[in-house]
Amino acid sequence: MLKGKVSSTDLDDSISLVAHLIAISSLYSLTHPIGPALARSASISYAIGPATIFGTALYTEYIFYALTFTTLSMTLSKVLLFLVASMGRSNGILHPGFGIQAFMRTRLFSCLINAVTPLLPHVLLAYYALSLYCPGASWCDNVPVSGIYFYVQREYWTHGCI
Repeated sequence: MLKGKVSSTDLDDSISLVAHLIAISSLYSLTHPIGPALARSASISYAIGPATIFGTALYTEYIFYALTFTTLSMTLSKVLLFLVASMGRSNGILHPGFGIQAFMRTRLFSCLINAVTPLLPHVLLAYYALSLYCPGASWCDNVPVSGIYFYVQREYWTHGCI
């Protein structure tokens, strides 16, 4: 920051820092009912873990976890926040696990909505990508709905399936 001007880097760092602090606070609140010592250990481990390098730039990691941890400690807006969190990172596809867990404690309809809603961004993006890039492409013949993501990982990132 020079002479009172805010650069985009300062703004990026601020957004990441605030999201990181929200994630730490939400993780603490989420684990505190289990035990204060566990909550403290989990929060400190998360705060100083190897992923903190992502806090040096505007990256979706902290925003994703801030929304995820906050959502897990809420009940009313859970579905919409999971949807927003899933739009930011592809590993949001794992959020339905929380809906399945809730299945054992609550009504069926609520659980189905919690389990299915976070999948929508992944399915819609995959459908859009397939409709955009697959017509006439030979590699699309045997690709399932989410296959374009796995194809890109395998071919260009040499990772295979996530």
